[in-house]
Amino acid sequence: MWYEKLDLDENPFEDAENTKLIGYDDVLDEAFYRVDSGGILVIEAKKGQGKTAILKQIINKYQGHGKVAYVDSTLVVEPNIENVIIQKYGIMGRLFKKMPKEMILLIDDIETLSEKNNERIKFFYDQNYIKSIIFTTSNLKKIKFSEGLKQRIGKTIKLKELTEGDAVEMINARIPNNQILTEEIIKDVFKLSKKNPKEFMKNSEILVKYAVENNIELKKEDIKDILSGKEIDKEEPKVENPSEKKEEPKTEPKEEKKEENEKKKEEVEEKKEEEPKEEIKIEQEEKPIKVVYEDIAEKYY
Repeated sequence: MWYEKLDLDENPFEDAENTKLIGYDDVLDEAFYRVDSGGILVIEAKKGQGKTAILKQIINKYQGHGKVAYVDSTLVVEPNIENVIIQKYGIMGRLFKKMPKEMILLIDDIETLSEKNNERIKFFYDQNYIKSIIFTTSNLKKIKFSEGLKQRIGKTIKLKELTEGDAVEMINARIPNNQILTEEIIKDVFKLSKKNPKEFMKNSEILVKYAVENNIELKKEDIKDILSGKEIDKEEPKVENPSEKKEEPKTEPKEEKKEENEKKKEEVEEKKEEEPKEEIKIEQEEKPIKVVYEDIAEKYY
């Protein structure tokens, strides 16, 4: 896999439960406080802004004792809260409908809540079957809480938008000794992702994977083409060892030229050695000169 070339055991861009959240420390502290103190918290944020990631952090901290019940409302439109709690209690709970105590209920993306579930949640919470509840939603106005349940909500938090500095920290936290995505490129990708953390992680993964698999250095001007799926000219980006490729083609011609030059020099020297000998003969012997001129005349006429 591409991430193994970076000495990583798993994809750094997947939403792992143990991945530290950046920019939401205060929200996590509030969520942990509400869980420990037995309160109800509502978290509102746009899709992909980190609601589910926060719930995963809660699961990671409190799991292992059968006390956490997580419901993804995008998969279950109208969950039966009573059944969810009983199933989390194990086989005995399912057989005898035995209710657990002090459960932590996490309901993700709950846009609508029926009147029945309003009453069930309120009842189970008052009876201490449910110790604490964390709701997440992308639109608080769509949730129709009953007056009784609304009165029991301790706090509502709206997630803030992450900054460019948070984006840089997110990448550096996932890729140790990051030399693939420069700070300038990270900020540019964050803007192209409309400051949405989920989209930003997705685009960052595409770029890093492309750079590793093609062994290239990313350039800012190529970012949009890579994200759109276009092939970029692989000769333009710098290769890791450019000196090797540039030197090889130049060394061979130089050696060939040297050999050619040496041969030419040898030929010139040989000619120079032959010419003086003929002149000496001409100066010393007068008769051969006449013969030479007569031969020439015969050839031209």
